[in-house]
Order: sequence, then structure tokens, then C-alpha cells
Amino acid sequence: MAEDGLAGNRIHEMLQDRNGFFWFARGPGGLSRYDGKTFENFTTEDGLPDNRVYTIAEDRRGFLWIGTAKGVSRYDGRTFTNLTKADGLIGNFVNEIIENQNGNLWFGTNSGVSRYDRDREKFTNFTTNDGLIGNAIYDILEDREGNLWFNAQGIGISWYDGDKFINFTEKDGLAGNYINCVFEDREGNLWFGHRELRGLSQLNPRGLRNYGIQDGLPGTSVRSIVEDYQGNLWLGGDSGVLKYDGVSFTQPINEITGAVHDVLEDSKHNLWFATIGHGLIRYDGTNYTRFTTLDGLIGNSISSIIESKDGTIWIGVPFNRGISRYDGNNFTNFTVADGLASNAVESLTEDNYGNIWIGTWGGGLNRYDGIKFTSFMPGDGFI
Repeated sequence: MAEDGLAGNRIHEMLQDRNGFFWFARGPGGLSRYDGKTFENFTTEDGLPDNRVYTIAEDRRGFLWIGTAKGVSRYDGRTFTNLTKADGLIGNFVNEIIENQNGNLWFGTNSGVSRYDRDREKFTNFTTNDGLIGNAIYDILEDREGNLWFNAQGIGISWYDGDKFINFTEKDGLAGNYINCVFEDREGNLWFGHRELRGLSQLNPRGLRNYGIQDGLPGTSVRSIVEDYQGNLWLGGDSGVLKYDGVSFTQPINEITGAVHDVLEDSKHNLWFATIGHGLIRYDGTNYTRFTTLDGLIGNSISSIIESKDGTIWIGVPFNRGISRYDGNNFTNFTVADGLASNAVESLTEDNYGNIWIGTWGGGLNRYDGIKFTSFMPGDGFI
């Protein structure tokens, strides 16, 4: 076990557990845990089945589940217990893990889906032979009714009601087989944002409906879906931003013509749109304000945007620019000159203690505590 450093330079997934520890799935670098002061790194030498770690989840009992390229591992705080094909898992390459409302663990693999009953210590496996749409499952969603949705990229999506699978593909009326995002609104409607200019699909007990040019939705790839406090849907896509009020689509901000990478509703109900090449847009329901480098924003193409607990907006910018912090009046920018390990920012998140964590390309992981940056790199003990 290596200490005081992060295990590798690329993070696939990050989780903060109920005890406040941060866990990092590091691809070929293994698994890392951060307690606020030091890192502990876990590899096959500590009991993992493989160092290629791609997904992590914590169950309601406090166990950590780790998906690797050679099976899944359960960590109880002291030891790893590994489960592989030899134990009944459908496939060893694990892409996704969730715990459903009934307390069962579900594993999406490259070979199908496994359901694990912990009380009986028994796997039940599902493949295309059982009705699953495809065997390579990358995303699993449980809706409010307890139904499970399995996304097989490029093939379509499966709905499982606990008894049978119902599949949705282009042949079944779905707008497209490649799905960028899945969103459940407050009324229980499922929305699928598609790639390849295929638009949007809505699914509810009344059936499946697609939205395209004939509905006022321009031919677009939908990257993100957000529901505001009034129940309107906001879509970010390759052709700007669209609002759906349950009746029709409108473009309230016609000036956004480029791609919108992300949409955020803040605590004051302002909407923020992260664009590619056109800066950051804030919309208060009536008027919009565009922020660009001319206003102090560090870059005009935005990779990520979050609101911290104190209401500050944090903006991550790729292409070797850095990050911006907006306090409602002014931007404060941070780069490698301020202690950031890399200016190529890919992701942002805030932990329970108010620290901002910055994932970068090639610069490892960075933490900002409100005063200074701390970077965690392989040279610091990161494997």
C-alpha cells in the first residue's frame, strides 16, 4: 500500500462515502482513499482483483463496491472480498454498479448484467438471451417506480420491471440508439437525449414519443437536460439551448447558436449555460447576460460548472486555460501560476467540507481549500 499520494494521473470516478472519505477509481492505477490529510492506495497487493478500477459505489450498509477489469470487490473497511465469473458474476469487466431500492446490487459488465442478492450470496444473470438489449452495459438508472434502465450505447436501452425486459431501439420507435443522457422529471417521465442530431425521446405509461424538427426542436444532439423549479425542461445541445414547457419548444436565448456543454440551475433559480466557444450565459427568466474573456472569464469554452455551498459559481475551462470563480460581481481566475497543477480542467466538484476538487488532463487532482491549491500527482506517491 502506497501512502501520501494519489494512484495515477487519470480519475474515472470519484465518491465521497458516509464517513467523509474520498475514493478515486484510477483506471490502471488502482484505488485511492483520501482522509483529508493523506492518501492510501490499494492495488492487487492489498487484495483487489485487478488494478484497472473503473467504478465505485457505497451501499446502504456502508460497504464499498469496486468494479474492475477482473471482477468486483467488496471492501468492509479492512479487507477486500472478490467476486468473479467463478463465483457467478456474468462477466469480469465491470462498468457500472448501483444498489436498487430493494437492496440488491446490480453490475453492468461487458458480458451482460448481474443482480446480487447479498443475503443469499447469489447472482442472477441476464444477457440478450433473457431479453436484455445488449450485453455491454455502461449505465444503469433506477426510476422512482423501481424499474431499472440499462443503456447499451449504440444499440438502445432496456427497461426491466422486475419480471421482463422491454427494449427500445430505432426499430421500436426510439429516435436514436446512441443516448447521451437519461433524465427523469418530477412527473416520472423519462427523457432520452440522443447523439447524431437525433433530438429527444420521451417515455411514460402513455407510450413513446420523439421530438424533432416538426415539433419545434431543431435537429440537434442533446447533451444535457435540467428541470427548473417551475417544471420546465432545459436542453443543452449542439444548436444552443431550448426550453420545453410541456407544450412547445422555444429558444429564449436566440443568441446562443453554438454547442452547450452543460446546464446548471443555481440556488437563486438563475440558469447557467456552459457553451463551447461562446462563454458563459446566465438567464434569470427574463434577461440573459453573457460573460466572456472580455468580462474577466478565463476562457470562452467551458468544460464544467458548479455552484458551491456559499453560492459561488465555479467554471472549469479546458484547452490550457484554468478555472474561474464568480462571486456575483467579479471573476477571479486561477492557473498554474496560482498553484493549479494543470490549466486543462476537465471536471469540478465540492466536498462536504467546502473544498473544491479539480480534475485536470495530465495534471492529476487538485484541491482548493479557499486559500491554496494542493495537487496530488504520481510523483507525490500517487501510483
